[in-house]
Amino acid sequence: MELKPIKMKAVLVDNMRLNIELLETFLRLYCPRVNVVGTAESFDEAHEVINKEQPDILFLDTEIFNNTVNELLNSIRQENIYVIIISVYDNYIIERPKYPITGYLLKPIRITELIAVVNKALSDFEPK
Repeated sequence: MELKPIKMKAVLVDNMRLNIELLETFLRLYCPRVNVVGTAESFDEAHEVINKEQPDILFLDTEIFNNTVNELLNSIRQENIYVIIISVYDNYIIERPKYPITGYLLKPIRITELIAVVNKALSDFEPK
C-alpha cells in the first residue's frame, strides 16, 4: 500500500484580497501539499480562523491591520505552527515572536522562494 504524502493545512492573512488570491493560486499550482483551509483580511478574522482551523502553516503579511504581528501570534491558542512572514520590506523584524519564523517572503513573491520556504516547512513537518 502506497502512503499518500502528508498535506499541511494553511491559513493566509493579508489585508488585500487580491494578494490572498494570488498566493492561494501559487500554492495550488506550485505547492500542492499545502491545503488552504482559511483566509483572513483583518486581525479579528485572522484570530478567529486560525483558532478554528488550527493550521499547520500560517502565511502572514506584515501590513494587515493596526495590531502588530506579535499581537496576532500571541493570540493563537495553538501548540505548534509554522509561520511564514510576507512583506514588502526586506528588513522587517519581529521582536521575540511566540512562534519561530520558518521563513520570510518578499513581495512580489518569487515562485522559487515560495517553493523553498514551503519545502523547508514540509521537511520539518513530516514524521521522520
